[in-house]
Amino acid sequence: MLPISQVYSALAFAESSRMFEALEKVYAQVPDGDCRRCGRCCIDPPPAALAEYLNIYRYIRDHLGDRHQELIRKAVEFFYLELAEPGVGCPFLGEDKNCLIHPVRPLSCRVYNVLHPDDYEKQNRTRDLEKVAEKYQREHGITLPRKIVEFRLPYCPNAEPGGRKMRTPEVHALLFGILMLDTRILPSQVVFQDQTMLPPPTHLAVTILNEGLRARRPDVIREYLATGESPLLEKYMERAARFQF
Repeated sequence: MLPISQVYSALAFAESSRMFEALEKVYAQVPDGDCRRCGRCCIDPPPAALAEYLNIYRYIRDHLGDRHQELIRKAVEFFYLELAEPGVGCPFLGEDKNCLIHPVRPLSCRVYNVLHPDDYEKQNRTRDLEKVAEKYQREHGITLPRKIVEFRLPYCPNAEPGGRKMRTPEVHALLFGILMLDTRILPSQVVFQDQTMLPPPTHLAVTILNEGLRARRPDVIREYLATGESPLLEKYMERAARFQF
């Protein structure tokens, strides 16, 4: 959502306006869930608002310095291949199945195992990549794998049967509070058209990659689907490796 030229001014504003403290107050309203860190939910990273991404970016910069190059490569790979390779997964999932950004994970991750099962199934059925697949076919002549288009992340198998479960209106109210934070940075019409809601690795890739490289995503997807590899992707990851937090 934000290129690097805008990230640090947005960060400075977020810090001076105590935006991250307001974000924590929203997160504090989510019931405690017994997350067993199995990593299953990380197969399909959910979206995060801009305020959440800035919080994540700051955490990566300040606490994950020894993994910057690894995360840069994985975020770029995710950006290019999330519609082509079912196994790409979340770049922030460590080898030990622990989330590297767990303290600052977005609301959508926090509610995964505390949302009421009935509401989760209704929400899951509304996830529709058919229009995305149709657009890629129409504009680029690319047929996306059905395994990706039809994928639905199942309800958390480790969710505790007891404890308070959130219903959709309560989650939406919390999300609205976070989106209102986004309107401090961007116009409300942009925010409430869901333009600030992207998976965290996609947010990071947009910061890392310039507009020209982002526009080459269909070329990388076409190349990868044809051969199972992409020299273009390798070249772009090498360019991205120069990025400094």
